[in-house]
Amino acid sequence: MQVTRADGYITTDQAAAMARVQVGTIRAWVARGHLAKAGLDERGHNLYRPLDVARAEAKLRKAARRIILPPVAA
Repeated sequence: MQVTRADGYITTDQAAAMARVQVGTIRAWVARGHLAKAGLDERGHNLYRPLDVARAEAKLRKAARRIILPPVAA
């Protein structure tokens, strides 16, 4: 996942890719207060700080029984 905005914020799709979860999971984290919105883009879509996304994912990983495996070498 690569940050494509000059301000360093990421979109919901990018946050989901970074945390290796679905977009709906990111929205649930926001609704439950685990992840704060950092702002809105030009189209009115939510933006997040990558560090906040990483912290929320790490905090919730054990509860979700999610195991992060390293990528397989080709």
